[in-house]
Amino acid sequence: MRICWSTGSSTGITGGGYLARGDWAGHEFDIVDVDKLKNEKWEDVSEDTRDEFKALWSNHFEKNWETEWRA
Repeated sequence: MRICWSTGSSTGITGGGYLARGDWAGHEFDIVDVDKLKNEKWEDVSEDTRDEFKALWSNHFEKNWETEWRA
């Protein structure tokens, strides 16, 4: 959600126009084991990103999208 970049602002997702200019577009990032982070300054944004995703999908689809789409 944060790595997308587009010259257009339409994403086809209600309320998702900001996705066309992701905060991390063009940046490098690593996915590493938590043990490797002990002596590093890193911020875990997993929960923030999950909450952003849930809010976006709830806005675009219906509030009960999680239960309807669960496999």
